[in-house]
Amino acid sequence: MGPGVYGDDDYGYGQEGYVNEVATTDGGDMTLDMITDVDENEFDEDLQEAFEELRHTFMRKLIHYRRLLEQSQASSASQLHALQAELRLLRVQVDSERKTMRDLEIRAGRDREALFTERRQRSQMQLDITSGGGVFDIAALRGDGRGSFDEAEVKRVVRSLRLSDRMRLIHLILDSCLPGDISQMIRLLEKYAASTLDIVAMLPQELGAKILSFLTIHELLEVECVSKAWQAVVHHPSIWRQHCLELTWSDPTPLKWPHDANEWEPLYKALHHRERNFSLGLAQSVRFLRGHTNFCTTLILKGNRLISGSYDETIRVWDVAAGKETHCLKAKAISCLDFLPDEEVLVAGFHDVGRVHVYSTVTWTQLQTLQGHLYGIRSVAISKKYVISAGADKAIVCWCVF
Repeated sequence: MGPGVYGDDDYGYGQEGYVNEVATTDGGDMTLDMITDVDENEFDEDLQEAFEELRHTFMRKLIHYRRLLEQSQASSASQLHALQAELRLLRVQVDSERKTMRDLEIRAGRDREALFTERRQRSQMQLDITSGGGVFDIAALRGDGRGSFDEAEVKRVVRSLRLSDRMRLIHLILDSCLPGDISQMIRLLEKYAASTLDIVAMLPQELGAKILSFLTIHELLEVECVSKAWQAVVHHPSIWRQHCLELTWSDPTPLKWPHDANEWEPLYKALHHRERNFSLGLAQSVRFLRGHTNFCTTLILKGNRLISGSYDETIRVWDVAAGKETHCLKAKAISCLDFLPDEEVLVAGFHDVGRVHVYSTVTWTQLQTLQGHLYGIRSVAISKKYVISAGADKAIVCWCVF
């Protein structure tokens, strides 16, 4: 150490938080310089207050935005429920109108049958009264006395007689004829025997179709061979439309009417094929719906919509008529499903997780998660108010979800 230079330990140099003094000499003079060390880790109070104010401002804005998001979600949920309620009302209205139309068609068919029966009974009653002898006009058979007759009146009078009376009148006329008239009468009778009067062929085709609509299918196939005119009447669309409606009046889904009237007969053949297969326990048709990659554990068929669940952790929705997949929902391994078309709600139970998920079939999103079982779900059922589940933990749980 040179002269006039102090050591580090003389004034505590290098210790944090202390004032260090250094003495130097420049010739004969000595000067003192004061150096103050500041700790770099010491907090600045003003900067700390600024950070706290910024944090409080950020938290207020975050809470405000979160409240706005919750209000928006609540509004969206209420609008979704309102739309589902309107959809439910429209479905009820459409079903009511379809049921009313079907009842009107059935009632119209019964009224037509009752009217036809009443007319037939009235005609038979008039025939019985006329053939009883009270309205028989013998003057029609006498003519005008000069060999001319009113042929229409004679036919009316003869046809109004009972069969026994007509036979007695014919015998009287034959007994009154001369021997030379017999051969001519035989030829005339043979001519009438060879000819036929086809009443159905003489009527308009629509009227003939209404008459033949009272026959069974087996009888229609038999009378089809009578003539070409009868064959055309048998294949009239109105006959097959009536038989299609009679065959499907008890179906849960109303019959879809074809666009072309000539398609009623092929439609009846398909329906007859269906009924025959049902009676024999055969399949109407076989169609493969491919999409699952593991075992299918449950199927729900509602109308034209088929919903399937599988161990491949998916729920798939199919259009049965088109044979195509319309939606696919990702989930756990599915063990059971149930679907409520009126509310457009689907519930699914999982095989290895004790939870039930509730889905909307309008937006195809999850609405709720119901937890209450310790092990997997084995069966679920849904009504307009409740969801009931049975689990492998030997418990049955009921939820009120609406």
